[in-house]
Amino acid sequence: MGLTFNFCRCGFKLFKQGYKSGIRLYSEKIVPLDESTVIGRIVLFMNNKYIEPNTNSKVNYELKDSAKYSINNVIDKFKSNQANHISNLKSDDIEELLRTLKYENYTSNKYHFKRLMQIIDAECCTRLDYLDSATILRILNEFTQSVPNRIREYQFYNKAIDRLISEVGFLSKEELLQTIFYIGLEKKSKNAQVMLRKCMQKLTKEDIESLSVEELCIICNSTFKTSTKIRNRQILENVKKTINDKLYLLKDTALFIILVKTLRHNRYQDEDVLNTISSTIFFNKTHQFYYAPA
Repeated sequence: MGLTFNFCRCGFKLFKQGYKSGIRLYSEKIVPLDESTVIGRIVLFMNNKYIEPNTNSKVNYELKDSAKYSINNVIDKFKSNQANHISNLKSDDIEELLRTLKYENYTSNKYHFKRLMQIIDAECCTRLDYLDSATILRILNEFTQSVPNRIREYQFYNKAIDRLISEVGFLSKEELLQTIFYIGLEKKSKNAQVMLRKCMQKLTKEDIESLSVEELCIICNSTFKTSTKIRNRQILENVKKTINDKLYLLKDTALFIILVKTLRHNRYQDEDVLNTISSTIFFNKTHQFYYAPA
């Protein structure tokens, strides 16, 4: 009973320090994504589930010699003040350029990296009206991995979100979930809350029933980060059922914590859920990790 009370009183502050490591702040240093954080886990999931390599690109997620030459040529021309060379690239190759820039040897010069990212940002904005939703989401994915803690600084992020919201009625379930994830990066704002609700309203009953744990966590993470209340009871019931039925998540802290926080944020927890969590922690002898100090 004391453990259950502690969950309520301390606001489900489970693995407090571990969760804080996932917080991304604006800084000069690029903070790489970490699979131990919910953002890192979700991006990895989206890469494996939603993002397919472009067959039209010079390379498909592997830096082969020919692709290295092509991308290095772009970077060399940039350093020689021939930045307009980027406008000659296909959109597929801009995705590859962003992917390449994640590597340390390209990010060691902060000035060159920042300037090149600004030029890519401007070029992507110029092309936005001619890109389909799948391409927009792939480019957002590359921005997220290249500058995970600074993506909101770039104009393409905001313009791309606006474009996706304007076409929300035509997005597939997978595209809606990706859009929900990227809106969540905006953190707490009235605009983000409005956009999230528009996206969630487009999820059908069948969509919600078929959500995987990771997809459910996409919704939970974005609504929690933006302080958006979930009005769809079916989603909240799905969260509660996931916690009750998938007890292995107790050992998957990145996902487990955001599910529990969502229930508390929406005041949807009940004694059954609390007893399930506390009992499982006790019998697994893992309560020392979750028990918050007084």
